Amino acid sequence: MPGAAPIIIIPEQFSVESSFDGDFPLTIGELPEDQDLVEASVVVVEAFDGAAPTLKLGTDSDDDLILTPADSELDAVDRKFTKSVDLAGPNNIVLTIDPDGSTTGKVLVILQAVLREEP
Repeated sequence: MPGAAPIIIIPEQFSVESSFDGDFPLTIGELPEDQDLVEASVVVVEAFDGAAPTLKLGTDSDDDLILTPADSELDAVDRKFTKSVDLAGPNNIVLTIDPDGSTTGKVLVILQAVLREEP
């Protein structure tokens, strides 16, 4: 998209701790009407200690549109999952973590969007 300035939606960290109560899906960002999401990344900051923890990243209407459970292995630090996407705003971006028995774990979610060019 020539001329479109990249906009980084503020990266957020999401944790699973011993008090995890399953408050997912969680809306982590709102993609404005004049922006398109072009890339999404998830970095494991602290490994999850459950049997097979996974996550999904998507929208209110399709919770694994961006990343599916098959795209995520959360059991090792510094694992990074990146997907190119073409998602027009407005849309809410939602995160769902299935800790699968984890009592600890943390991911960093980074969403990159660009301003949509006027036709």
